[in-house]
Amino acid sequence: MFRRRMWLITIGAAVAAVLTFAIIMLQPRVYTATPWGYRLLGPLLVSVAPNVRDGFAALMVASLCGAAAALFLFLRALGHGERAALVGVLAFGLSDPVATAVRNPYLC
Repeated sequence: MFRRRMWLITIGAAVAAVLTFAIIMLQPRVYTATPWGYRLLGPLLVSVAPNVRDGFAALMVASLCGAAAALFLFLRALGHGERAALVGVLAFGLSDPVATAVRNPYLC
């Protein structure tokens, strides 16, 4: 019973986050609830796209590519070789948070 309640709470929180981002996308300059009120650039970029789902998907791909590039540069700056840095980026790309972001681009 406890696991079912926790699962429902988790699903409810995810749905609330998706709805919140949809509201922010519709009125990015007006919605100011904490902590989402400070996330201006993402919803503003999505509001420019002709389709909300495609906009969030493009933003998710761009964000993950940027994070992978930053991770590669960070690992290289730490002194790792190119091959080791690429393995780190591959591990990042195969991680569960990235898979979750790919399954639901609204969470990105």
